[in-house]
Amino acid sequence: QCRRTGLGRIPHVVLKPHPRILEACLLLGDDASALSSISSNMDLDKVGLTAALSDDAFLNEVQSTVNHWIVQIRKVTVLPSTTPFPSGESAETEANADLEEVSFWMGLEESLKHIRRELDKPSVRLTLALLKAAKRFVATIALENNTGLDAAEAHTADVAQFLKGYPAPVLAAAREWEKIGGAMDEVFGYLPKVRQSKYYDLERLARLVEATTFTLRERMEGTLRERYSRNGIVLGLEFGEFEKEVRAPTQ
Repeated sequence: QCRRTGLGRIPHVVLKPHPRILEACLLLGDDASALSSISSNMDLDKVGLTAALSDDAFLNEVQSTVNHWIVQIRKVTVLPSTTPFPSGESAETEANADLEEVSFWMGLEESLKHIRRELDKPSVRLTLALLKAAKRFVATIALENNTGLDAAEAHTADVAQFLKGYPAPVLAAAREWEKIGGAMDEVFGYLPKVRQSKYYDLERLARLVEATTFTLRERMEGTLRERYSRNGIVLGLEFGEFEKEVRAPTQ
């Protein structure tokens, strides 16, 4: 499964355990304290897995499951450093690129939080406890330290913090000259906040501003068409009216 955003699909990670691990978790029932106590030093007898420590075939299957989890997680954690700014192939997509950028980072932040929740599931913690008890450390260390999750979370949280208040939606929704002008005032007032971001570089910021200008153009054209739909043009306006109704509100 994937989360669709303007920049494509963000894989939706679900860490499915080995069926025997899932059965073992069911033995704990709904006992919250027992589920929360699952750790590397737990008594595997409680869940009927002590004998599994000598079952190499089963342990290989569990280790293969963890390796698959790692691949799944890495498909998401590489996105902060590999996803380019959205590029429009038409005037319509160009005008939405700033919204797509915001949507992507908000979606990625939520996806990373979801992965953290998945890693904290009882079945995942029991899987790691079993492998550690069996001294199968290669997979457990890789899952805990080599997925790039910590770095991806830091990068994404930094960018999301900057973008979450970016007034692109306000501009995209503006249908009157005063609101368009007010939205652009908000945009230019907001841009200096990029100095608080460690990861949102100036090149990407320039692309964001460029995309916002396309949105501005689209909203101005749309407003002109809506306001002067009877003749479709503004050339018939008196100059004074043009200055008042069109030029002044967009300065």
